[in-house]
Amino acid sequence: MQGLLERVSERLAPAGGSVPSDPAKAVSVLPEITASAHAALPADSKTAPGALEESSKAQSSAGATCSPEATLADLAQLLLSTGHSAAEVRSESQFTRSISEQDILLGYLKGTPWDLKVGEWLRGLGSEETTFDTGGRRRGQLDASTLAVARLGRPADLVKNFLRKEGQEGNSFVANAAVSQIMEPVNSLPVCDHCCTLQELLQALLRSPSGAALVTDGRSLLGLCRAADVLWAFCQRVDLGEKMWKRLAGRCDLHGLSCHAIAADTPLQSAALAMVQASEARAVSDGLLPHLLAYQPGGKALVGVLSPQQLLSSVPARLFAPPEMEPHQLETPKAWLQHHPTTVGDVVAQRKTPFCFANESLGEACDDLAKSGRTAAIVLDATNGAMRGVLTENDILQAFVNGESWDCLIDSWLRGDDARMPGFVLPVLTLASHANLAEAASCMACMAETRAPPGFPAFACHHLLVRGHFDAEDRCHFRLLSALDIALGLTTIAAPWLAAEGLAGELGTPPVVSQAMKPRGLAVTCTAEDSLADAFWALADSLQNCALVAGEEDFGEALVLQAGESGEAGGQLLKGPAGVAICGVVTVADVVRAVSIHEAGKCSHTSLGCWLLGQGISPCGRSIAAESSLAAAALAMVQRGVHHLLVVGGLSGEVLGVISALDIVVAMDKWLSERSHLTQGASALESVVESLEL
Repeated sequence: MQGLLERVSERLAPAGGSVPSDPAKAVSVLPEITASAHAALPADSKTAPGALEESSKAQSSAGATCSPEATLADLAQLLLSTGHSAAEVRSESQFTRSISEQDILLGYLKGTPWDLKVGEWLRGLGSEETTFDTGGRRRGQLDASTLAVARLGRPADLVKNFLRKEGQEGNSFVANAAVSQIMEPVNSLPVCDHCCTLQELLQALLRSPSGAALVTDGRSLLGLCRAADVLWAFCQRVDLGEKMWKRLAGRCDLHGLSCHAIAADTPLQSAALAMVQASEARAVSDGLLPHLLAYQPGGKALVGVLSPQQLLSSVPARLFAPPEMEPHQLETPKAWLQHHPTTVGDVVAQRKTPFCFANESLGEACDDLAKSGRTAAIVLDATNGAMRGVLTENDILQAFVNGESWDCLIDSWLRGDDARMPGFVLPVLTLASHANLAEAASCMACMAETRAPPGFPAFACHHLLVRGHFDAEDRCHFRLLSALDIALGLTTIAAPWLAAEGLAGELGTPPVVSQAMKPRGLAVTCTAEDSLADAFWALADSLQNCALVAGEEDFGEALVLQAGESGEAGGQLLKGPAGVAICGVVTVADVVRAVSIHEAGKCSHTSLGCWLLGQGISPCGRSIAAESSLAAAALAMVQRGVHHLLVVGGLSGEVLGVISALDIVVAMDKWLSERSHLTQGASALESVVESLEL
């Protein structure tokens, strides 16, 4: 691999290894690429007029829109012709959800018909007529275009805004940063042979953080393929079995539209300028920015690739926001925390992030997770230390349900269809260390409020990544940010600072536990006689992480008595429906625990009652009153090392529901967002402080 890349020589780097004086000249224009900013629909399109739209206002500020009646192929054409990476699906002018190029590519891989209507696709291809599950929410699906920067506008326009703000105060990171600090190293890029099929290329692209793959002929580097190139193939209805280079060579060769050469030590400002100039030099404006192929300064060896998304993700949002989105005009409740001294970097520094290696087994990873007490671990390449993905508790649950061998390597799991945080989704789940808690909450709530259609992978919604410092080898270090970290930060860490500021407002009271919980009727419920395996299957089928365990009252009393004898405050018997006691809960953490103590093979023969007795935790030991503040709930979770609490009503001891750390994040994010129109600036913080006091 290294020898091959070193032979790229003159095909990649300009003579002398310096940055081209005119970056635009490095890009040739291919007449057969016909997408334009105002491209018409194909002649045989099945999309009704008006189903796809991108107004002049949308062109400068927001994403494209389409109706549920648009076909996937025409939506893909819209994304290509405008340069957007996502579109909002609107039914009768009401926002339904977002759909991105990643969604379409996943559908392409799974054989989704090109003429399928977007509305039918969002309903999971089912025949049952159901309304879209918006829940009154305003955000869309988890992917690169609905999170991060893409919803502010076209990448090309955002980069231009960034260039206009060169030298702006507070832009020190950008002024000092180079391409090498944020690019994807070449040794972590997927490499495809030019004889591979389009399907094989697509699978490789979906594993790439930068959404790109190198193409070789076994002797030399031929080009670079991007996700947008395969999206074009979908529009052209190319069969996945066809040879990729036969159809994509014109778009992907080293002198085509997809890439541009630059030195790895080039400043980000110059890299952004090179992207824009290369894009504008084309005779046909397709709105797409090229990837940058980074070569060794003064040499000719390829060392990495920088995508437009990676560039934008590394820059504070205020530096590429359009003029109407300047921070001083965004003083809403969610902007309050912009001024807070506690950042996500401060939050993740308070707890260690567990790591494991891609060549370890799933069983070994469970041991590491169980010892760390965390719900996920960052997966590193064993040879170069590059981040390959994140392994979560939900991965372990899915592996159990799939009957996966615990000797399966983590690397193999991350390359499969059921991985929750594979490498290709990490860029959109990554925040800069200086990001505020409100931004983190908004990203996580966005993931939690939507679900992938049946047959598509359900990506993680309980974790984000925080980009840290660079080491001596220019490798970036990352840390995990969990839902509990954000919940605790929003409800307790901010409170002392807000109180000290003496800020006041008329926002009303934030939600309490009973308003944020999942009601008992909607929670998964098992009996104490059910097996542990039954509970795990129920969790996987329901896409929930916690199940209530109901049993006879005498068994519940035995648990309370056992907890009292072990020194834990046993408390009262918790009640469910008439004559039934709530004996405890089973969560995804129990899957990890079962594997780590080598009991996974016995789950089908272990009753939930026996499991709870073995854990020695009283249901009262993980409960909270329904009228408690969300701050009290978050603090109780941290103190008890859990992510779920039973919600108990009054003196009756009746279990009303269950609340998770993610429920707290979603509730706080929704509360702040709904009140964004009620105030300006930081004048309304006092009510937040008073309501969050323990």
